[in-house]
Amino acid sequence: MKKASLLIAVLAYACNLVAQIHEPQILVLAPKEFKYDKVFESEVKEKSKELSKFQTSEEMLAYSQSDEFKSQPENMQIIALAQIEFNKDLDFSKRATMIAQSHLTYRFFERFPNLLILPTKIESGGSVVELKRISDDAKMQYVLNFSKITLYKKQGIGFATISVQLYDQASQSLLINADYEGDWFSQGFEFGCENESIDCPINNALSQILENVVLEVASNSPALKKDKELALLRLEELKTSYLSKPYDKDFLKSVLPHAGEDINLDDQYQILIDPSQTKFVAFLLNKRPIKILKSLQKATRTIK
Repeated sequence: MKKASLLIAVLAYACNLVAQIHEPQILVLAPKEFKYDKVFESEVKEKSKELSKFQTSEEMLAYSQSDEFKSQPENMQIIALAQIEFNKDLDFSKRATMIAQSHLTYRFFERFPNLLILPTKIESGGSVVELKRISDDAKMQYVLNFSKITLYKKQGIGFATISVQLYDQASQSLLINADYEGDWFSQGFEFGCENESIDCPINNALSQILENVVLEVASNSPALKKDKELALLRLEELKTSYLSKPYDKDFLKSVLPHAGEDINLDDQYQILIDPSQTKFVAFLLNKRPIKILKSLQKATRTIK
């Protein structure tokens, strides 16, 4: 009990301390309601039994106190502590939270290594008022909530419907508030699963949900907005200051006096040269005869 209390206290303190410097900040809630047709009862119980064995080991708890662990980036320590706490007393209903937290971390990490995406056993019915309170208390910009998960069969095929909300603290509104349905046939790749298992409909519904979550969070990202603005400025500068200006068509001939058939210097349509004339970027455009395109089309039909 003391260990659990310590972990919760450390997590709460860390979140309050560093919440403002992480992007994105997403708190992934546990499902508020989980319902299933009786036909799935034995499989749900078996899956829950398997997940209940997925407990945090003493070794992991010991590692969380080690110098090696404390040398990790601060946000990674916070995430690990949240996972340790969440992994206690797991059942099948909480699997959606585990997958969502893991997938979103994977999707955002390359661009945002200082992210903070945490799983929690907190539940919500999905009201804006309640999600706002949770967001304010946790000091996290986004709250991803699975208010209800339902497993059922129709016409002999298994389905899951997940009711989901994505709350944004900045706008104090729901960016997503919808139901997503998935069947029990595997789509492969990262959401791959055993066909006709109860994992599949959950995975297939989550694949749609999480793609939309990524799009919403990315579209509201200050960092990505700045990147987009900068890219547009660079493009405009390139068009107005470089691509539309006259250029030295003979420069390439001095650099590549022995260009062969692979490089036809007459195909150049623009060249950008550094003032020191030690660096350049040349653009060449080669127009192919129509008969070559027709032969390629014929080859493509043959391959098909």
